[in-house]
Amino acid sequence: MIKFYNIFKCKNYCFFVTNSLGELDFILPLILSIKKKLSDSKFSIFILSNKISLQFEENKMYKKLSLKLGVNVYSKSYKFNLKKKINSNTSHLIEILFIVFNLYSIIHHYLRNDLILIENSGRSLGSKFLRLIYFISKKKIILIPHTSSKINLKTKVKKFEKPIVFKKTPFMILNKSEIKYYKNFYFGEAVYFKNPINLEWKKFILKNFKKQKKENYMSIYLNNFIDKKTYLYLLLFTLKNIYKLNKNLKIYLKRHPRHFNFQIENSILRKVIKKFKKKLDIELSDENSSILSTFSVLNISLMSNSIFLCNEMNKNSVYFFLNSKEVRKRFKTLPFPLYQKNIKSFQGTKKINSFLKKVL
Repeated sequence: MIKFYNIFKCKNYCFFVTNSLGELDFILPLILSIKKKLSDSKFSIFILSNKISLQFEENKMYKKLSLKLGVNVYSKSYKFNLKKKINSNTSHLIEILFIVFNLYSIIHHYLRNDLILIENSGRSLGSKFLRLIYFISKKKIILIPHTSSKINLKTKVKKFEKPIVFKKTPFMILNKSEIKYYKNFYFGEAVYFKNPINLEWKKFILKNFKKQKKENYMSIYLNNFIDKKTYLYLLLFTLKNIYKLNKNLKIYLKRHPRHFNFQIENSILRKVIKKFKKKLDIELSDENSSILSTFSVLNISLMSNSIFLCNEMNKNSVYFFLNSKEVRKRFKTLPFPLYQKNIKSFQGTKKINSFLKKVL
């Protein structure tokens, strides 16, 4: 294991965002931490995906955070007027065209910077393309965690979490126990960096962003809509119990940044909001998670890894999940309330209600 500042002190850092807009929730605090130590260094972010670029350009808070940090963000998207519904093949083709159209800029950013940082999964087309460039021109590269979600977790890496590319590249860890966690799948050196989502990042948020919403509110963070049944059940269960305890509290629903089955999820959420229209004041939020969670009365993560960021920004955060031995095993050592709800019984309902009653 090596410490980040022992080897990777550089003049120019470039972060390639390839997998999800949510990578910025970790990258931006990371940049702040490095800037505190290396004030003369310059930072740039290259969004290597048409879909993520479109999301970034519509997100005022990420733009404002980047501007406050003095980070140059390259985000150039293309809108295609397609009559037919976009399927996976069409989406893949659009991403290929995006890389072709931005070929010069991608290579230019890759070559001119001293250190390249890329999200650790390597599943995206952008990551695979960077791997191709890496074969031609070797650079210092570090794989960075997508979130701080691996801290203190003791289970093995799942199959889909294994890196597809850059297996021999140094990888960043936020806790020394993570070396054992990754060692079977990453063959590069472990690079230790103290978790940047910390008190320093919270102070930055409080200094630069005031509570814009005058009313008190709570935030509910949704998962990636992989399982429609558990997604909907857990959301409805949570809203019904909030209504019983405090129906006057504003509620913001924060979607997972990766737009998996976006249209289907969007349709369901609209129906849920309509269902509770006369009972609860619910609204979808696209505000940055750090800002949203900092000023919230309570953050509830519904089987979402947003809990790791929320808990650092606001200790009044809780994790609700459905019957999962895996979740209990992975998260039980972590410092936030953890509540399980069973679908086929009332198990967990009483404990969750007692918790909500205390905070609401």
